Amino acid sequence: MSLAIKSLPTSLYESFPYQSRLKMGERILNLVNSSQYKKAKAIKKTSPSLSQHPGLPYFEAGDPSRPTILFIHGFGDTKESYLKQAVSLQKDFHIIVPDMPGFGPNPRLKDFDYNASNVAALIDEFCERLNLKKVHLVGNSMGGAISCFLYLHNPQRVSSISLLDSAGFYYKEVHSILDEFLEGKNLFLVSEPSDYKNLFSRVFHKPPYIPKPVFDYLFEMIKGERDWYEKMVSDLIHNMETVEEGIEKGLLLNDKIKDFNIPVQLIWGEKDSLFPIGTAKRIIKDAPKVSLQIIENCGHAPHYERSKICNKHIQDFITQNS
Repeated sequence: MSLAIKSLPTSLYESFPYQSRLKMGERILNLVNSSQYKKAKAIKKTSPSLSQHPGLPYFEAGDPSRPTILFIHGFGDTKESYLKQAVSLQKDFHIIVPDMPGFGPNPRLKDFDYNASNVAALIDEFCERLNLKKVHLVGNSMGGAISCFLYLHNPQRVSSISLLDSAGFYYKEVHSILDEFLEGKNLFLVSEPSDYKNLFSRVFHKPPYIPKPVFDYLFEMIKGERDWYEKMVSDLIHNMETVEEGIEKGLLLNDKIKDFNIPVQLIWGEKDSLFPIGTAKRIIKDAPKVSLQIIENCGHAPHYERSKICNKHIQDFITQNS
């Protein structure tokens, strides 16, 4: 997120009670998002109830008569992560961006298994409730895996897929965050401000400037999700203990993507430390019909860090394949 707001002097800022500082951070963040919502002419809505889940919050922008892009955000993120894309693309496309089950204002359903396949089925039902017959999918990280499983669940729903530093793939020669998860290390389990700074440094090649009140507010939010994120990661990796188990049970996308009968592009940050660029290069080696756009000096979230060039890749690809 780009928050070009100068922080108060440290001594003055720290003179306020901590809860007041958090409220300050929340207000700043809401102001920034509100500005982006206005620029995108986006409207917040909630879908009708789904069979295994209450209605999903989402925002809508653009002309419904134009090709629909359904954006799917990554782990720990919210629909607001794609506001820059909505601002840029709403003139040419119909934009739909839901909060993924288990994130944002959605309920935390302890009995639901939040693996990518189950979530993809919910998103397919979400599309049905909104009468979205055909969509172009754009998914970052976890959202990329969900996008692929949505196609596998209902190929007729999907016109194209753009994968931004996608999860769901694993190759032994490329060490990724999946290795860390299987070793019992969860980057998203934040207890101290230093943990949150480390998360930022892993997600971004050059972490964006975040005003101290906003940083403190976001830190408290993710710290409060610690137990929940532990469950979510376990669900997403299907509680598998080894990569071999995942491959044997068909939980990974390595051998599936080569058989996709729709246009697929990869948009990948050259400096991604979670799913390194070697992952993308191996995908296109095994699935030569898939195209690859490498964004230099960019980490795991190109839609944040290099939004202009990322938006151009999305726009060009979907225009070509609409």
